[in-house]
Amino acid sequence: MATAGQTGGLSQTKNHQFGEWYGVPTRGDGLDYAHEGGHLMGLGEWNGPPGLMNQYITTPEVTPALIDAILESPSNVIFHQ
Repeated sequence: MATAGQTGGLSQTKNHQFGEWYGVPTRGDGLDYAHEGGHLMGLGEWNGPPGLMNQYITTPEVTPALIDAILESPSNVIFHQ
Protein backbone atom coordinates (compact mmCIF):
# COMPACT_ATOMS: atom_id res chain seq x y z
CA MET A 1 0.00 0.00 0.00
CA ALA A 2 1.40 3.41 -0.84
CA THR A 3 -0.15 6.78 -0.20
CA ALA A 4 1.17 10.19 -1.18
CA GLY A 5 1.16 13.15 1.16
CA GLN A 6 2.80 16.51 1.58
CA THR A 7 5.94 14.84 2.92
CA GLY A 8 6.35 12.54 -0.08
CA GLY A 9 4.64 9.26 0.66
CA LEU A 10 4.15 6.27 2.90
CA SER A 11 4.74 2.64 1.97
CA GLN A 12 3.40 -0.03 4.31
CA THR A 13 3.68 -3.81 4.59
CA LYS A 14 0.85 -6.10 5.63
CA ASN A 15 2.32 -6.32 9.15
CA HIS A 16 2.19 -2.55 9.56
CA GLN A 17 5.87 -1.86 9.05
CA PHE A 18 6.14 1.31 7.01
CA GLY A 19 8.61 3.54 5.26
CA GLU A 20 7.95 7.25 5.17
CA TRP A 21 9.38 9.03 2.13
CA TYR A 22 10.17 12.75 2.25
CA GLY A 23 10.55 15.18 -0.62
CA VAL A 24 13.70 16.48 1.07
CA PRO A 25 15.82 13.68 2.57
CA THR A 26 16.14 13.63 6.35
CA ARG A 27 19.39 11.62 6.34
CA GLY A 28 22.54 12.43 4.39
CA ASP A 29 24.22 10.44 1.63
CA GLY A 30 21.00 8.79 0.41
CA LEU A 31 20.56 6.81 3.62
CA ASP A 32 16.83 7.60 3.68
CA TYR A 33 16.35 4.97 0.98
CA ALA A 34 18.28 2.26 2.82
CA HIS A 35 16.72 3.11 6.20
CA GLU A 36 13.12 3.28 4.97
CA GLY A 37 13.69 0.23 2.76
CA GLY A 38 14.79 -1.61 5.91
CA HIS A 39 11.35 -0.92 7.38
CA LEU A 40 9.74 -2.46 4.30
CA MET A 41 11.86 -5.57 4.89
CA GLY A 42 10.52 -5.84 8.44
CA LEU A 43 13.08 -3.90 10.46
CA GLY A 44 12.03 -1.49 13.18
CA GLU A 45 13.64 1.65 14.59
CA TRP A 46 16.24 1.25 17.31
CA ASN A 47 17.86 3.68 19.67
CA GLY A 48 21.04 1.67 20.27
CA PRO A 49 24.43 2.33 18.74
CA PRO A 50 24.57 4.14 15.39
CA GLY A 51 23.53 1.91 12.50
CA LEU A 52 21.33 1.61 9.46
CA MET A 53 18.09 1.43 11.47
CA ASN A 54 19.05 3.86 14.24
CA GLN A 55 16.30 6.43 14.59
CA TYR A 56 18.68 9.38 14.97
CA ILE A 57 22.22 8.46 13.84
CA THR A 58 22.03 6.44 10.62
CA THR A 59 25.17 4.86 9.22
CA PRO A 60 25.49 2.78 6.02
CA GLU A 61 26.43 -0.45 7.83
CA VAL A 62 24.61 -3.68 7.07
CA THR A 63 25.43 -6.25 9.73
CA PRO A 64 24.76 -9.98 9.99
CA ALA A 65 22.28 -9.14 12.76
CA LEU A 66 20.27 -6.96 10.33
CA ILE A 67 20.20 -9.74 7.74
CA ASP A 68 19.00 -12.22 10.40
CA ALA A 69 16.32 -9.77 11.56
CA ILE A 70 15.05 -9.38 7.98
CA LEU A 71 14.90 -13.15 7.46
CA GLU A 72 13.13 -13.70 10.80
CA SER A 73 10.63 -10.85 10.41
CA PRO A 74 6.96 -11.83 10.08
CA SER A 75 6.82 -9.28 7.24
CA ASN A 76 8.76 -11.76 5.13
CA VAL A 77 7.26 -15.14 4.43
CA ILE A 78 9.60 -17.71 2.93
CA PHE A 79 8.04 -20.80 1.41
CA HIS A 80 10.10 -23.99 1.27
CA GLN A 81 9.13 -27.01 -0.81
